[in-house]
Amino acid sequence: MKKIAYRSLLSRAVGDGRRVGSHGEQSAARTGNWCVTAVAVVGLLAGLAVATSGCGSGNRLSLVPVHGTVTYQGKPLGHGRVVFVPQEGTPGPRLAGIIKSDGSYHIRTTGRDGAVIGKYIVTVHRRTLPATPEEKENRWFVGKPLIPFKYFKERESGLSFEVKKGDNEYNIELE
Repeated sequence: MKKIAYRSLLSRAVGDGRRVGSHGEQSAARTGNWCVTAVAVVGLLAGLAVATSGCGSGNRLSLVPVHGTVTYQGKPLGHGRVVFVPQEGTPGPRLAGIIKSDGSYHIRTTGRDGAVIGKYIVTVHRRTLPATPEEKENRWFVGKPLIPFKYFKERESGLSFEVKKGDNEYNIELE
């Protein structure tokens, strides 16, 4: 008799779907599991709707070409990166362009060529490249700056550019 009473209590706690009570109601735990499942499904569908809402071309930023040349002390900067930091009122993320061996660069936004029209603070970054096998294998290697460090910092670079409609050329001369 005690064994049956224990099983009855266990089934109520676990909610295995057995009928309990004199009127045949399902256990509260089973009803609760159904509610949790329904909430989880609704949450999943809402999450998918939000995640896929930005997947169409309708939400893409409108971009215009931005390119130029970076020189340091009158010579093309052989490698590095140009970063455009959007200012208040300019939508979108930070933008970057890789400086090629001839000093030229073009800005890219989220994998696409161009920049959103607006105002930007510009920084330029150039460091030594890994030279030894140990440096090349070290994924945390950070080279020494090859240009004045002020150009690395938004507040100190003194560089800014306004991207306008059409083709934008911004040649950067570092001292």
